Amino acid sequence: LAYLPDQHGVDLRLTAWQLDGASAEAALDAAEAVVQGAVGEWIFARDDRDLAAVLLDALRERKLTFATAESCTGGLVSARITAIAGRATCSWVAW
Repeated sequence: LAYLPDQHGVDLRLTAWQLDGASAEAALDAAEAVVQGAVGEWIFARDDRDLAAVLLDALRERKLTFATAESCTGGLVSARITAIAGRATCSWVAW
């Protein structure tokens, strides 16, 4: 199990070494079940999809909207959301 943290989250990668194909698949399936049991509620994707993309897809599916009001992040959350091509629109209001 490799922990691969970055600013967007933590990727968990399972690797099987020195096993034939069927044994490797079985070992990885068993390890995945253990990981799923330990951190399953925090898993948002099983591929390389960005959390912002997963959020936007879930919002669209539920016909919901999302708004941010940022200060400390300097607009990082809004930038990550609007960087997902074809999935977000942005309206700005200046005070």
